[in-house]
Amino acid sequence: MGNLAQPANTFWQLFFRRGGASTWSNHVQATATATNGGLVLAPAGQSLLVGVLPSQLLTFTPLISTADAGRSWSTGLISQGLASRPSALAMSPGGEVFALVQASGGPEVLGNAGGLSSWQALVTSKALAANPLSSRCDPGPLTAVGYIRVSQSRSAPDYPVVGTSCRRRGVVGIFQEVMGTWEIVGPTLPARAGQAQVLGLFSTEDRLAALIGLSGGRAAGSGGTSLLAAWAVIGEPWASSAPLPLAKGDRLLSYGAAPDGPLFVLVAQPGRDDELAVVSATSRGWKRLPSPPPGTATIAFGPGSAVDALATTSTVLTVWQLAANVGTWAKDQVVHVAIQYGSSS
Repeated sequence: MGNLAQPANTFWQLFFRRGGASTWSNHVQATATATNGGLVLAPAGQSLLVGVLPSQLLTFTPLISTADAGRSWSTGLISQGLASRPSALAMSPGGEVFALVQASGGPEVLGNAGGLSSWQALVTSKALAANPLSSRCDPGPLTAVGYIRVSQSRSAPDYPVVGTSCRRRGVVGIFQEVMGTWEIVGPTLPARAGQAQVLGLFSTEDRLAALIGLSGGRAAGSGGTSLLAAWAVIGEPWASSAPLPLAKGDRLLSYGAAPDGPLFVLVAQPGRDDELAVVSATSRGWKRLPSPPPGTATIAFGPGSAVDALATTSTVLTVWQLAANVGTWAKDQVVHVAIQYGSSS
């Protein structure tokens, strides 16, 4: 929000809606630092971890977390800067945190070694590429981080998972760490699907979901690309959606996971209304919802069947709610944000 033509006067805002509440409130003051670089969120059940991306003179990553729906916050930091990727942070219900940072030698994944200010290196892009077990992927730089639980037992450990791009066609670069060894565990696609890049990883207690970008495949749109969703459930093989073709000039504005497992994508289409599509592991076919109002930055699902579109213009957040029975968006809330221009210079 703010003046988007001026990086020093562009601020990312943290809006929060407690479970059972009907309104959103501005919680960006909890970050206690300028948010020009952006925010990365990592939900975990009733908890939330937020990382502030470096910008201007800020070279490290401040962290804040809440376990009580935003009533209180604790802090931490990462000495390196978080990578500017939507899935650069992941936090398990047991408190394990995995972070994708931009180190001097390239993207690197860290794990917390107690608290939110002590970290240890887990894997780098270079190390993953040199691993003989990754040869059938021929991976590029790391793009996402998550976790996966391999047993239904609540005492089972959470294993870190990383995503990357693969230079080999039909291979999805999702790697899982087990006993110090990184093994490729992503779904297998036919070679005609094209080259895959993991755009996002979304972890819950019983499954791992991935949003995958495909290029050069048979199902690609006029832009040569398509989107694919995939889910790994404990004890079951991967399930994949049908591809969603993208047209030339289409731009991915936002994507994420709904609380009960489906994934959504919000796509800007030149000369047309934005496209909002959702897909679940049970249907596997993309369902298009009514185009959200202009200026929509992202979508929030829940509680229940509620769907909110969060639209911003300068210093105003407008929340629109989808009336599912009639398929139209109705204005639900307006929040005026006091932007302090020049405060980060």
